[in-house]
Amino acid sequence: IFVFIQEFATTSAKDDPILKTIGIGPCIAVTFFDQESQVGSMVHLNTMTEVETLAQTFGKMLESMRMAGYNDPKKKDLQIRIVGGQNPDSDLLFTRIKNLLVSLKLPNPVEVDYGDEETESIALDTKTGKLFDLIKIKPYVASKNVDPREKEIREIKALLPFVSYTIDERARKYKVFV
Repeated sequence: IFVFIQEFATTSAKDDPILKTIGIGPCIAVTFFDQESQVGSMVHLNTMTEVETLAQTFGKMLESMRMAGYNDPKKKDLQIRIVGGQNPDSDLLFTRIKNLLVSLKLPNPVEVDYGDEETESIALDTKTGKLFDLIKIKPYVASKNVDPREKEIREIKALLPFVSYTIDERARKYKVFV
């Protein structure tokens, strides 16, 4: 499921297991994931996002995760990741996100990749909870010196067809503009 700027999507490993977005250089992506239910959500935020919009969005993300099978009222097992923010304009948004996570009593992020100039496109696999950098996933090329991750890379590549701008009906169920 492709997540465009200023929207979020939620899915489970049983449905369409991959959430992906591109162009998070100046923007920031936030992912929520629960291993037990294998349900994840991703939002792609720009630097103009206000605190009120963030709070509503995080609330809608959690609600859509519950609709998809997530059930952890205390949110103790929720894994949160923050990725992006390559320019100084992103600093305020990053601070808003961190402060809001605290005020909503959500867990501390398990991963923060803020300001990394190399990460611009990510995918969350709800089967494993792994976050991938789409740019660094290379197409499979057979060779004698096989990377031990080659099988995993091939599997992920197969799950991530090149960016498509069509949304299937299952994705539409959980796709909400913010």
